[in-house]
Order: sequence, then structure tokens, then C-alpha cells
Amino acid sequence: MRVNTFYLSRISSKSLAVAINTTFVFCFSYFIGSQFILGDQLVYRSLYQGVDGLGLVDGYYWYISQIDSKEFGHYFLIWLASGYLDKDIFNAISNTVLAYFSTKLFLQWGAKPIIAVVLVSFGYYHLGMYLSAERLKYSFLFVTLSLYFYEKKFIFIASLVLAVITHVQVLIIYVTLYFEHFMESLLASFLTLRIKKIVLFGLLAAFIIVIAFLLVFFEHVLSKYEFYNERFGGIVALKQMVAFFILSLFYSGKKLRVILLFIPLVITVYLIGGMRVNLIGYFVFLFFALKVNGGVNIGVLATSIYYTLGWSGYVLNVISFGVNTAPVIVE
Repeated sequence: MRVNTFYLSRISSKSLAVAINTTFVFCFSYFIGSQFILGDQLVYRSLYQGVDGLGLVDGYYWYISQIDSKEFGHYFLIWLASGYLDKDIFNAISNTVLAYFSTKLFLQWGAKPIIAVVLVSFGYYHLGMYLSAERLKYSFLFVTLSLYFYEKKFIFIASLVLAVITHVQVLIIYVTLYFEHFMESLLASFLTLRIKKIVLFGLLAAFIIVIAFLLVFFEHVLSKYEFYNERFGGIVALKQMVAFFILSLFYSGKKLRVILLFIPLVITVYLIGGMRVNLIGYFVFLFFALKVNGGVNIGVLATSIYYTLGWSGYVLNVISFGVNTAPVIVE
């Protein structure tokens, strides 16, 4: 009887964490998000209104003429919703879905319910997606789905495709996962002096995917590289990613796996900067750290406090100025 009661208690606490996060994020997104009217949202609000009433093809041509993006996923979502839902309502619903699956994913990774609440409701990176980085938010929703349903191959692949066509930069997540898996297989082949067919197939598949990707997105990726490398790339941009790498090494018993996962991330940050890539490094760190005492450890607590302070400043700026950064006053 005690075992059953304990089991039900654990289920109840996890369900409560999901309920708290989804309720809080919906209300927060609607009431605070509706005040975010400048910055990135100035563009996204204009896009949401502009596609309303347009046909699918005409709307897409107008969309890509207004924003430096050819990814179809974000356009299709707002095109579907714009005729039926207010922008702030749709944003709140989308954020709630992201909060729901983020909570489920963190719990799946081993987080205690209270840690999952802190990470999802008060995490700085989640906040950025809730209020500002809209395309990244919808893409990351599909990323979260793919990771949560990682063992279900059809859902994983479908979510992967939807994530990439919504924001192509999240492809680095899957490149990182593939690189880690492939290199482990390659190292195992060298150690046994036997090259498996799956390794050769992996090399061929990687080559075909890279070529296809470059044919479709080369100009878009080149423009992003030139922009971010000039402003954010280089050695200085690596400090945050290096911190996540060191923390991951500390909390993981599989050091080689950590090294393999961070190699593509470090290279990417060096080339284009860490504005969005650091988010991936942070979640890799959480993947390892949440397994240690359910996330109740120095690494998770310290980073959570740090990002919650950033969360507070971000929200105050939105309430005060309608954007996440205070305006610069030139005298």
C-alpha cells in the first residue's frame, strides 16, 4: 500500500508541474506578450496581419518579401491561424504547447517537478522563445517533440522535418546528434578493425544530406554566416559554450559522448556566434545535469538563478518599453 501511495504521489507531483507550467505560461504569454509590440514582434505582428486573407502561394511570396527567411513552416502556421485567432491568443496557445512538452521532456530526462517548473516558467531561453524569437519558438516546439518521442522513429523524423523547415538553424541540433552517434560507431569500428555497413551508409547519407542542404539553403546560410560572423563570431563568442561543455563533463559519466556532442556546437559558435547556438549547449548540459539528483545540484541551481535574474530584467523591459531591451538615449 505504501508503494502504491508513493507511486501515486510521484505521478501527482509531475502532473502538477505540467499544470502549473501550462497555466502560468498561457496567462503570462497573453498578458505580458500582448505588451511586446516592438523589436522582433513589430515584424511578426505585421506578418501575421499581412498574410490574413491571402492565398497560400500569394501569401508565401508576400511573406518572403517582408522577412529574410524562406523557411515555409512559420509562414504556414501563421497563415492557417491568422484568419481565426488573434495574434496574442495564438501566441499564448503555442507557448502553452511548448511549455507542456518542455515540462514532459525535462521530467523524462530526470528533473524533479519543482526544477521542471523553474526551467520552463522562469528560464531565460524559454522566455525569449515565448515573447520574442517567434520562428525559433515554433521550430523548437517541433524539436522538443522529436526529442520527447525520440524512440518513435516516425514521429521523430516528422518532427525533425517540421523543425528544420520552420527554422533551418535548428539543423545543428540533429547534426550534433548524428555526429555523436556516427563517431561512436566509427570509433567502435576502428577498435574492432571491422567497418560496418551502417558506418559506410552513414558516410554516404551525410554526404547526400549536406549536398542537398547546400543546394537549397546555400544563399540563406551564407548571408547568416556573414552577418553573425562579423558581429558575434570568433573566440570571444565561445565562453558561454565552453562553460556548458565543462559543466556537462562534470555531470556526465560518459566524457567521450560529451566531447562528441560539443564538437559541432563549438565549431558553429566560432563561425557564426552563439546567439542561438548557446541555447542548444545549455540544453545538452541540462540533459546530463538533470539526471543528477533530479536537477537539484549546483550546476542547475546556479544557472537557473542566473537566468531567472535575466528573466526579471527582460520582463520589466517589456512592461516598461514594449521590447526586451531598454532603449538607448542619445543626448
